Amino acid sequence: DALDEAKVKERTLELHSLKPGFYKLTLKDIDQVVNINVVKGTYWKHNKHFIETKNSLLNVRNNLSNVVIHDVQITKGSKDGLSNINISAYSDNPKQTRFHILGSQFLEENPTKIVENLDSLIPSPEHDETPIYQR
Repeated sequence: DALDEAKVKERTLELHSLKPGFYKLTLKDIDQVVNINVVKGTYWKHNKHFIETKNSLLNVRNNLSNVVIHDVQITKGSKDGLSNINISAYSDNPKQTRFHILGSQFLEENPTKIVENLDSLIPSPEHDETPIYQR
């Protein structure tokens, strides 16, 4: 039980001073378990995507960074008719974080209208008989 070591900061759970070993974090509200592996080591001097421990190298390249979006504000811009988008967010790795914003002024008010009655465009199958010959 390492609950005393847990702190919430910037909507992120931080665990400090844990001894090396395997831990399980149980999220009771959503009935999920997160496995945590704490190791003692340093980033490998030849490649920062690996942690060097006493007996091995651990690949940490595939570990995902956390991005938490706190708020998005869209305000009318200047005379050009464009809008300003302000995003308030937290990231573990701000230099590697980017946001992609997509928009269109031609989107239907009802997006499902594009595919409504699509089945009517499919030609109905004709029941032609195909002769089969034997030799």
